[in-house]
Amino acid sequence: MGTCAVDELIILEIEGRANSQQIQELRRWREASEEHERRYEEIRALWFLSKPAVEDEEAGPVPSAREVLGPALWRERVKPSSRRRWLWAAAAAALILISAGSMGDVLLPGSGEGEPSLFRSGPNELVTAVLEDGTVARLAPGTTLRTHMNEDVREAELEGRAFFAVSRDEDRPFRVTTSEGTARVLGTRFELDTRRSGLRLLVVDGRVAVGQDHEVELGAGELAHLRSNAPVKVTAVEAPEELLDWMGAWVAFESTPLQRVAAELEVRLGVEIEIVDDSVADRTLTGWFAEEDRDEMLLMVCRVADVRCERVNDHVRIEG
Repeated sequence: MGTCAVDELIILEIEGRANSQQIQELRRWREASEEHERRYEEIRALWFLSKPAVEDEEAGPVPSAREVLGPALWRERVKPSSRRRWLWAAAAAALILISAGSMGDVLLPGSGEGEPSLFRSGPNELVTAVLEDGTVARLAPGTTLRTHMNEDVREAELEGRAFFAVSRDEDRPFRVTTSEGTARVLGTRFELDTRRSGLRLLVVDGRVAVGQDHEVELGAGELAHLRSNAPVKVTAVEAPEELLDWMGAWVAFESTPLQRVAAELEVRLGVEIEIVDDSVADRTLTGWFAEEDRDEMLLMVCRVADVRCERVNDHVRIEG
């Protein structure tokens, strides 16, 4: 089978629209080589990331790797239409992983719709969990995350440490339950750590309500500690991204203003970023990036945000 035919067959199988003959044909193709199985997982990851946009009939088809990546030139600009901007963001975020050959640390939800999913990281590994609703979580070593999502609820149970970039859904708050309390959000970025005594919550963007019998609401740049039978302690954190260095070069954004993206990348990548065009400072970016090469990560962020980037040594200029 040709590449395009295989990709279409994979999508049919993932969406549950493949017949028994097509399923058997795809199974034989996957079993033929490790490369085929890797391609299957890549397409599956891309489908999950771009699913919300694919369901929009006006969004058009998922762009190919060639369309999204193109020649790796700093000055080249990608100008998707406004109707496809979200889809391009999700596709590019997935494709940067594919192009880097790092799909091994990406965990996808189970195939059964509405069934619980289990994500687990080993004692010495960091993994990315892509949840059914498009939420992305980065799991620290030795972490277990169980999720249950359907048309009515979005629930997760956490043991360990994880950073969440939660997709916004005002009709279904996202709840993370731990042994010390529950965090409830609509759409935001935050970290939960249950490894020590009690629970630590760090809010990077948005607002999160946390507690057991009584909830306390935190905003961006606030840190809370919860312990049994003790009042919730909340402190302000001037640069929350500095507490997330355990994630390495991995970053995730959820409708995050470019000004905030730049500030975070400065800390995480060790570069100075200047937005010289104020008209793009409030432009939002959604996607996750796990490219270990700093130049490639900056390139993809600039493409997804649809801005021009020019780098001289450790200084990056961003303009519309």
